[in-house]
Amino acid sequence: MNAAQEQPFIKSLFRRQIILTIFVVSLVAVGVWIGMTIYFSLHKSSIPPTVQRQVQPLTPVLDIKTLQDLRQRKLYPDEVLSTFPIIKEITETDEKGLKKTAVTAEAGTPKKESTATESATQKTGTSSATPQ
Repeated sequence: MNAAQEQPFIKSLFRRQIILTIFVVSLVAVGVWIGMTIYFSLHKSSIPPTVQRQVQPLTPVLDIKTLQDLRQRKLYPDEVLSTFPIIKEITETDEKGLKKTAVTAEAGTPKKESTATESATQKTGTSSATPQ
């Protein structure tokens, strides 16, 4: 090959080298872009933070002291509970839109438990509900 023939050949090789370099750089850029997209999509959570806090696993440790306190709490029979005051809170809204609250306390009245025999006696008006 002479110098006149080598010149176009060298120019075409140089162009091919530039095109190959651009192609490789573009391929690397697209690969990095796809890799970053996959990485961030895998590490991004679509669950809101409030829900994440709510779904945290519970600790399997029971508070023994609290359970013992529950066993030792005082239970009141119905007779004692009926003597506690009953508090009523009445809230009304006046014509100006203001809320008025009234609180009243009444002594509890013991409730008499009716049995099936007593309710049958009251309905029929008989003194005895025994079958004949």
